[in-house]
Amino acid sequence: MAKRQAIEAVDRTFQDIIGVSLPFGGKIMVMGGDLRQVLPVIKRSTRAQIVDASLRMSRLWSLTKKMRLTTNMRALNDPWFSDFLLIFGDGNKDTIEGSFIRVPDDMTIPFTIPESSIKELMNAVFPSIQTNLYSSDYIISRAILSTTNDSFKLKRKQFPIQLSFSMKINKAQEQTIPHVGVYLPNFVFPHGQIYVALSRGISRENTKVLVHPSKEFSRDDVYTSNVVFHEVLHDE
Repeated sequence: MAKRQAIEAVDRTFQDIIGVSLPFGGKIMVMGGDLRQVLPVIKRSTRAQIVDASLRMSRLWSLTKKMRLTTNMRALNDPWFSDFLLIFGDGNKDTIEGSFIRVPDDMTIPFTIPESSIKELMNAVFPSIQTNLYSSDYIISRAILSTTNDSFKLKRKQFPIQLSFSMKINKAQEQTIPHVGVYLPNFVFPHGQIYVALSRGISRENTKVLVHPSKEFSRDDVYTSNVVFHEVLHDE
């Protein structure tokens, strides 16, 4: 997501070039985005600084006409999954101990030994990979998202380019991944990061999550942190 300062700079530039003291020099600007996703990245910043850098805090926000899309076209064939993603994106219910939220059992890969659990996740996302090496449809429809790429060392020698079998969650924004795995070796900390990871998928059945437990809960279910800055999501 672009920082509000960048949008405001475009606004001032248009006014200077056109010579009209109206937002963007009187030109109609169409902007798109999802405030549930990761906010502008600012090194060593506080929550207040990150929120302040979002377009939501710009003087242009009150002058902007908001048109909200209400149908998740990516998960159109799985209404349950679409509603489930909004629970993560809004972060306003089904949480325990502050910001921890349960991942449904059928979407989780049980964590045992790290190497074994990671291999199980890879097999769930890339089944029969040896027999599908030359299938472009197979390759481009699958990926594992994580807070780090260090855990995945898939090597193939016959590709002319380097493929992305796994990628960091932030780099996956705006992408659609029909078969997606999410590996969380540690809890996420930026706003919207877990929402971004899960919402790349298209269905509950084809989305798998492996959480490395670093915190004990009173329940046996799988939980992960879900950081949401509510002040960015609402106009009030």
